[in-house]
Amino acid sequence: MTTAAVLSPDPLTATRPLTRARRRPPITVLLSFGVIVVVLAWSLAPGLFTRHDPAVGVPDDKFTAPGAEYWLGTDHLGRDLLARIIHGTASSITSALIAVAIGLVVGGALGLLSGYLGGWVDVVIGRAVEVLLAIPGFLLAVVVVTALGYDTRNAAIATGVSAVAVFARLMRAEVLRVRTSVFIEAARLNGGSSAYILSRHILPNAVRPVVSLAILQFGVAILVIAGLAFLGYGDPPPASDWGLLVADGREHLIRAPWLVIAPGLVIAVVVLSVSRISSWLDQGRTR
Repeated sequence: MTTAAVLSPDPLTATRPLTRARRRPPITVLLSFGVIVVVLAWSLAPGLFTRHDPAVGVPDDKFTAPGAEYWLGTDHLGRDLLARIIHGTASSITSALIAVAIGLVVGGALGLLSGYLGGWVDVVIGRAVEVLLAIPGFLLAVVVVTALGYDTRNAAIATGVSAVAVFARLMRAEVLRVRTSVFIEAARLNGGSSAYILSRHILPNAVRPVVSLAILQFGVAILVIAGLAFLGYGDPPPASDWGLLVADGREHLIRAPWLVIAPGLVIAVVVLSVSRISSWLDQGRTR
């Protein structure tokens, strides 16, 4: 063995630090995960983060500016705004999760059947998906929640229905990509049933981009549900959904701008964090 061969590094070993550096999440992704962890903690145990009652205020402290006593200030009834945001997290997050679950399960199932079976099934489902895609998602959510009734759970269902077409289209595209693979043909030749091939081969290989979409759609659902609550399609006061807090605060925008700025910033930061995580996961998938 020559000296040059001894001194030259192993190509695989030399690229390992670079590979680890590429896989290490950037600081923005870590911060985004931190935001999501905090928000989830708010929704699971709000009492650990505030000692104020979100529905009961101190009239003498109404319109108190943000400070040491009330970090985000108080509203027109003297209620602590931070407490209302924290206690409203559970409703906002749960509603968004329900919406994503509806879109993922229903849309994923439709896309799976459409892409695998083809024929008239693909035509029928495809036309239905095209009709749903032709209607703006927020407008469709307003129509559905109007038919179901003004309630946060109905707003979540309406948001999920508006997302079905997006999931169905992506799942169909992934199934069409996977079903022509060699291992799918091998599974058919080995006598595998359609249900077996779908569950064991096609679905595991087609679901990853759909999961990335689900994470992104979670942020979209938060925005849509907040918009519905802002327009009065969610739970009525004294509920503290994030969109309702913005709607209540706009009546006092000049006197107490923090009533709009604080919940609006929380919505924006959470949605941007979810979007950043989804983008990072999608970049890792395409490498």
